[in-house]
Amino acid sequence: MKVTVVRAAPKPHSIDFIAKASQAYPLTQRERIALGLLVQHEAMTARELGRHLELDDAESLRPWIARLLDWGLVRQTGRTQATRYFVDPGLVRRLEFPAATSLNGGR
Repeated sequence: MKVTVVRAAPKPHSIDFIAKASQAYPLTQRERIALGLLVQHEAMTARELGRHLELDDAESLRPWIARLLDWGLVRQTGRTQATRYFVDPGLVRRLEFPAATSLNGGR
């Protein structure tokens, strides 16, 4: 028997995006994890994201992504478990963020 383990390293732009987002916004560890998953997968349904995070239901996802949606780092389309969450690819490529100084105490 032969087993091949494929290791998927995050793309460099994903790591840069999360690092810059962390500097611009007061992200929690949960938010960094959710953002990292969305950047790597480009888009995920609420059900898929919840499965990756090992959550029981779509409502449990709220604390993980609510502020990311409020800040415009993550966008959504659809409703309920079919809701698709995604990070704007242009935002990732440019690594640009809206002014966040009022959100994180002027950092």
